[in-house]
Amino acid sequence: MATYYTYKLYCETEAAWVKWVLPSTDDPPTTCSHNTAHTVDLDSRAIESTETDVVVVDNEGSQKTVVLPTPGSEKNFYSPNMCDKCAWYPGSPTVTEEALTDAGSQTTYNSVNTYWIDVKHGRLFKEDSLLAEDPTLGVKVEVQTGGTGDWVEKTENSYGGGEDGDYSVDYEAGTVTFNDALGATDNVRASYHYADGYTFYIEPAAGKQLKVVYSEVQYNTDIVFNQNINFEFEAYNPLDPPNRVVVGGFKFKRLIDFFQESIGPYPTMPHHGGVGETVEVTGITNINTKISQGYDVLGMRYDTDWIAIMHGVQADSGRSMTQPLITVPFHYNAYKLLQSSIGLRIKISLETDEPLGGTFGNTTAYCLSEDDPDA
Repeated sequence: MATYYTYKLYCETEAAWVKWVLPSTDDPPTTCSHNTAHTVDLDSRAIESTETDVVVVDNEGSQKTVVLPTPGSEKNFYSPNMCDKCAWYPGSPTVTEEALTDAGSQTTYNSVNTYWIDVKHGRLFKEDSLLAEDPTLGVKVEVQTGGTGDWVEKTENSYGGGEDGDYSVDYEAGTVTFNDALGATDNVRASYHYADGYTFYIEPAAGKQLKVVYSEVQYNTDIVFNQNINFEFEAYNPLDPPNRVVVGGFKFKRLIDFFQESIGPYPTMPHHGGVGETVEVTGITNINTKISQGYDVLGMRYDTDWIAIMHGVQADSGRSMTQPLITVPFHYNAYKLLQSSIGLRIKISLETDEPLGGTFGNTTAYCLSEDDPDA
């Protein structure tokens, strides 16, 4: 059995805490783990955590080493789809009881805002948990019959359920369409969130610290990388807490930048999960439309116009994966430590606050959450 200590030590040269992971049988560290020439405060040295390997013997007499689980609780972060504004819930403004305007038929009613946040149709991973934590993320539609009296909440049609409720929502357009026309004097109001830029934070809860041990970037092959993606480290301003200042970071300016720091992509996952079909498509415009939907060209010929034999996956109400997916993993030689006591967090943003082109793109961070010893 082997035990390992994680030491923390304050480096005066860097004005920051540094880490050492050493066997418990080794002497405690006396230098900076980044540069042994740096000046350190030995009085600050402390054991932060302990991990143990256990050696077991199987029935055949062979020794096997089992690594015990790392102390702390798992906490993962899933950034919203950078290609879909209706998924950009972090920091989205809340609208309460906005009076909607009849488009003219007492069926469709318009809002002053577009790109409502959608937590009903799978645009966000674990959206049901997000909705449980903040019920205002869901759309609420109410009708006042005849223009007077009580407001009655209506029910949105379920995902893929047809007209099993009272209305449907066009989240991009910010409109509500009722299954049946309302009365000419009926009033409609809605409460909702709408997208107002892309910002996502990876940060510990109060009194906690996060160890970011692994992360991934995922995107469909139709991605259009039309702007910079910013990764910034923010911490409390020592002169003006709890306001934060940027203390580091970088920009991904080209798609290939993801591969510079990664260990290489996993094998591309093909489009799948829905009803496959092979179709004959006529005309370059129609062919390009099918390509944008993830269809492959099996062959082409020209006969007064271009004709292609194409194969792909039907959209299936958005539940299928119609585009191949690339996953780029990042394994860190040392975990990224984010401490709540100094307000340290990672901010991910899009430079123009407009979506990337294509179907899907996001990042996932796999973390351990522990008590912050300095909180």
